[in-house]
Amino acid sequence: LLAKNGLKKNGEVISQESNKVFKSLQEGLGGIRDVLLDGSQAVYCQIYKVSDSKLRQAMAGNGFTIASPRYAMEALGMVLIAAFAFFTINQGGLSSALPMLGALALGAQRLLPVLQQGYYAWATIRSNDKLLLDVLELLDQPLPAYANLPKAKPINFQSKIELKNCSFKYNSDGPLVLNNLNLRID
Repeated sequence: LLAKNGLKKNGEVISQESNKVFKSLQEGLGGIRDVLLDGSQAVYCQIYKVSDSKLRQAMAGNGFTIASPRYAMEALGMVLIAAFAFFTINQGGLSSALPMLGALALGAQRLLPVLQQGYYAWATIRSNDKLLLDVLELLDQPLPAYANLPKAKPINFQSKIELKNCSFKYNSDGPLVLNNLNLRID
């Protein structure tokens, strides 16, 4: 109950900042020539540094939240067994309390790792909830129109490839990008 909101908040930060980290890497490395010519390395480095710092802090917070109950439960278990031992020794002596203490210690030793694994799984799911929603949103996008078209048949190359008076523009009302291009590859 105490960790639920923190895990959710950290999950949202992880989702947002991991997107920013990947975006800054893709933009910075994808246009490396432009980045070097413009001298904008510092801008991309700063974006990466800020996003990576927030991402790592959120991941560390989740890691601490996921691991911390184990130590608290172990300490609580030791205190309870010690208290039980103290009260049973005063009532019936050590010989009558020892089998019960051994059974409690063995049960706690076997049960705590299983409970910790269950909590770890729940906390991991809870902290990655936003990432899962982002993936599901990406999967719900419609396929492009060309996705269901049959594959084009390969063109047999005999002796040369030749373009004659080839012109191109990106949209019908835009300017020509290529105008009367002639190209020959033997």
